Amino acid sequence: MENTPLISILSSVYNERLYIEQTIRSVLHQTYTNWEWIILDDGSTDGTGDILRGINDARVKVFFQEKTGALAKNMNKALRFSCGDIITTIDGDDYWPENKLAVQLKSFYDEDVVLSYGECFLINSQGDRIGYVDLPKDSSIANNDPIGSALRRFLVDVDCFICNTTVMYRKKSLLDVGGFVDVNGLFQDFSTWVLLSLSGKFAPIPACLGYYRKHFKSASFTVNQELYFEKQVSFLREFYLINLETLRDIGLRCDLDTLENHWHRIKRKNKIIYWLISLSLFIKVDLANPLICFINRNSQIKKLLKSILKINNHRG
Repeated sequence: MENTPLISILSSVYNERLYIEQTIRSVLHQTYTNWEWIILDDGSTDGTGDILRGINDARVKVFFQEKTGALAKNMNKALRFSCGDIITTIDGDDYWPENKLAVQLKSFYDEDVVLSYGECFLINSQGDRIGYVDLPKDSSIANNDPIGSALRRFLVDVDCFICNTTVMYRKKSLLDVGGFVDVNGLFQDFSTWVLLSLSGKFAPIPACLGYYRKHFKSASFTVNQELYFEKQVSFLREFYLINLETLRDIGLRCDLDTLENHWHRIKRKNKIIYWLISLSLFIKVDLANPLICFINRNSQIKKLLKSILKINNHRG
């Protein structure tokens, strides 16, 4: 791969007037300059379009359309418009550190890498930091090496351990799995990463590569999380059945009944999170995300919660 390839940045935005100027600044101020940014405005009505029209940079291409709400289809449309060999995405309420592209591009000098990602700050609507998402401690999962290792978290634990705003793709690998995976009821990120986990290695970067905003109009609050989990499980069940022989070849030999029971236990464990999200919406204070980050960064608390859950499961 050449040292300065064109990077295509893809975005589908809708009503992001409050945050998108910070997103724009973070892209325009990247230290790596050989990029194009393809933005699809999905029928915004809050003035987002006026802000986008004000961008004065030939590398930015903005397309306007009537609202579809079809995020995966919109991202695939942007992908078809792209000219770069490397693809990255950013939502209209997130932003990047200025060296994001420069740091991450180096991952793709390894031809076996299909996807790169990094650590991430979680921020609230005011931009205050409320948590941090770091890399998996298990290097085989973090690197998806041997190929398929990330499925121990994706498939078995239904754990989306990657922050979307930090991800970069090799375009050929993305096209080989059909582009961004369009599954009814799911966002395009998790399902796409599941398929890519059978395609090649991941390259985790131990540094902050994005700021992921959690606010009351974002999907983490507006989507019914319990129903979304069920749709994830439905996708993973189909993925398991289609790729059964491949999964066995890479050492994932758990049978479907075992997986179903494990998924059911995860759903029970997550009920407190679902309840906290609902309560957060009601009182307009985010209780869920700071708690999740606190638990994830304190191994003793995680062990205690697992032991309590195990006792309750035995009693049930």
